[in-house]
Amino acid sequence: MLLMYVQNSLIHIYDRKDGKGQVVNVSFGGLTQSSTGFGSFAVNPAQVLEQKDKSGATVDGYKAIVLAKPGTEDTRAYDVSYPNGDGTYGVVKMTARQIHAARKAAYKAWKAEQATEVAAE
Repeated sequence: MLLMYVQNSLIHIYDRKDGKGQVVNVSFGGLTQSSTGFGSFAVNPAQVLEQKDKSGATVDGYKAIVLAKPGTEDTRAYDVSYPNGDGTYGVVKMTARQIHAARKAAYKAWKAEQATEVAAE
């Protein structure tokens, strides 16, 4: 299962404190518990792939994130952190399928909002 077309601005790479490589933090929208609507989770760098279009060309500014191997979408879980709005953060465990569904719902809501704004003009 992949998260497709994740903007590079939502992907943050950090060096591990123990000096043994890097960790990648991925932010996504559609998290209802969050005061901002966004949450984030960590993956290893090997889970971040170049985003390709239908012709196979690399899409600048976007990556694809491997969330789970086929058949593990409902068992592969991530700790997703999110802001509470009071300076503290919460953590919720979400499966790959739940993350994918939350992001998809946020995208659909955004598209509907864009269509409403265009129609109002």
